Amino acid sequence: MGATHTKMLFGFLILVACGTDRTSDNVKSIGVSSTTSSSTTFPQVSITGRPSTSVAATTTTVDPTVEADTEVLFYAAVVNTNRSDFISAIEEDRLLERVDLLDVLVENGQPPVVTLVVTGSSGYRTDEGQSDKAWELATSLAVLWEEGFRNVDGEIKPSLEMVVDGKRYLADYELMVRLEERRVSREDWFLLAESG
Repeated sequence: MGATHTKMLFGFLILVACGTDRTSDNVKSIGVSSTTSSSTTFPQVSITGRPSTSVAATTTTVDPTVEADTEVLFYAAVVNTNRSDFISAIEEDRLLERVDLLDVLVENGQPPVVTLVVTGSSGYRTDEGQSDKAWELATSLAVLWEEGFRNVDGEIKPSLEMVVDGKRYLADYELMVRLEERRVSREDWFLLAESG
């Protein structure tokens, strides 16, 4: 029941992101701040708005790769802007007892590297209880790869880095899409995410 509430909130935030007016002026006001994770410092990234279009007669042409990547960067900013809502939903639904960090890190590059990082404590002392909570959290977060982080046309492929009770899970874009589409079993997801 709790995971359903979290998925509904994540879905709502996706609708907000997709339904928000993202003209250049509005998007410029949303930024991804400089963030430090472990010993790596990620530089500040600014979202500069929608890609420019070229108009020939009555036809507007937009590079689908640039458009798709801009949408992912915009969504990353939306998640960071609403991080307290995500953390509250995760804790209220008891997916984790305590969330220590929830952040979308954007590292400059060609293309930029986008990673959703979530760390926290399950409140369980047994390996079975901890892995159950890690699975519940991963399946709830997978809804973000339904639309917001889904990027079929672009080059930016967001991944998940999740640390639950000190155990690290790394799931690349393809693994998160498979999880969102229910095309990967729990055992296979853990096998692939634990080997990172």
